Amino acid sequence: MLFDLRDVELGVRLRGVSLRIAGGVTAILGYSGAGKSSLLSVLAGFEQPTCGSVERADPGAGAALPCYWVPQSGGLWSHVSVRGHVELVSAGTADEILRAFDLWERRDACPGDLSQGERSRLSVVRALSAGAAVLLMDEPLSHVDPVRKPGYWEELSCRLRATGASLVFSSHEPGVVLRHAERVVCLRAGRVWHESAVRDLYERAPDRQLGEFLGPLNWLDGALAVALGLGAEVLGEADRRGGVCVRPERLRLRAAEGGVGADLGCVAGGRWVRGGVVRVLESRLAGGLAETVVVGVGGRECRLLHVPGVGVGWGVGSSVYVEVSLPEGAVT
Repeated sequence: MLFDLRDVELGVRLRGVSLRIAGGVTAILGYSGAGKSSLLSVLAGFEQPTCGSVERADPGAGAALPCYWVPQSGGLWSHVSVRGHVELVSAGTADEILRAFDLWERRDACPGDLSQGERSRLSVVRALSAGAAVLLMDEPLSHVDPVRKPGYWEELSCRLRATGASLVFSSHEPGVVLRHAERVVCLRAGRVWHESAVRDLYERAPDRQLGEFLGPLNWLDGALAVALGLGAEVLGEADRRGGVCVRPERLRLRAAEGGVGADLGCVAGGRWVRGGVVRVLESRLAGGLAETVVVGVGGRECRLLHVPGVGVGWGVGSSVYVEVSLPEGAVT
């Protein structure tokens, strides 16, 4: 266990935080002002809790430092060159890692002469070079252009695996969390709201707000399940838990035979559950997904998100039925 927090308070920013963070990669999620930066600051020891306790694991003999903190500002040294930022924290050469993060050509520049994206990369490079057992990063690589950011995250993850170092980072980017984190801690108003494995929150979100931290979803409450003609398997879960999280890749539309009102029933093919016939009002692409509005039972309009290519381009008035795929243990 890397950190063990018990009833930690930090003024009004953190309230009664009790949390255990294990080794590996953990993402801290939450709305702006939820306490993510404050939590990282306490983990790093930069700020001391006003009450409660923080226990930190022994880093072991192989680590040069117990942890290295990268604040949101980057914390760079204004008078030190790019190369100097690496050489001052590491006994090794700076050349290889600077090339890996496309900073070699800027090796003699100081932070004031770098772009925001370059400074963001340099703060990560310095942390990796320090040889710490745990890296604490507040929105790392947040200013890097989206075309190159995935490559830098892959480089960061590869180096963590090679050294066995752990990472605790805050983020507002679902794709980064899904690809690189193993566990998530969600904060709200300075308190721990949710903690789980990333896959559990993605597939079995306990409510819509938490689920949306990891990207778009369809939240099927009891009324929506009825409007889509979904059967007892979905309706029962929706009523019991207040709703079921169905990600876009787990919802599809199929052309209906027999027109509106045909009695298709509600059948399960494996874990795919078919609903009744609905009528399309609109279908369009929206941010890489397909967004289709249908009229269901009782005239209710339902907005559905699904993967492009499955139901995109349905004409107004088309009759379709909805299928959803439920993961094992659809909700927690």
